[in-house]
Amino acid sequence: SSSDQFQSIPIQSLPPLICYTDGSCQMMNGKGISSGIGIYFGPSHPLNTSKKLNGPRHDSGIAEIIAVQTSLKKIHGWTEFSNQPVIIRTDYLGIIDAMVDGNYGRFSELYSDLKRSVEKFPNGITFEHVIAHEGEDGNEEADRLARKAINLGAS
Repeated sequence: SSSDQFQSIPIQSLPPLICYTDGSCQMMNGKGISSGIGIYFGPSHPLNTSKKLNGPRHDSGIAEIIAVQTSLKKIHGWTEFSNQPVIIRTDYLGIIDAMVDGNYGRFSELYSDLKRSVEKFPNGITFEHVIAHEGEDGNEEADRLARKAINLGAS
């Protein structure tokens, strides 16, 4: 029939959107602690992010969670997002424990918020653990963006 020519592309055939996230927390020349996030999708990708975090609490765990939360908000609001599978790669095991196994620990409020963000994606989010500083380009780039945010105060 003529309707066959309008069949939609099955969602599984779209390649996944892979995002590397990283949070960094550093002592700044004895002037207190500063933290930042790095989000990396690929070379020159419009959603790549390097952002300094403001706020009273600076903790690398918090920065890691905010990096993932920020990446999901950016993906969800991106006009080119077509509900393809999303893979978040992080070197922070706490996120894997919370999102995969439900172990929220001391950041339960942040993880509850993150879970709500994940639920906005009809096809879910896959969380994958990568080993830090093992030469995986995406992870190295996310780390570089997070550290750059702290050192340059980028927003």
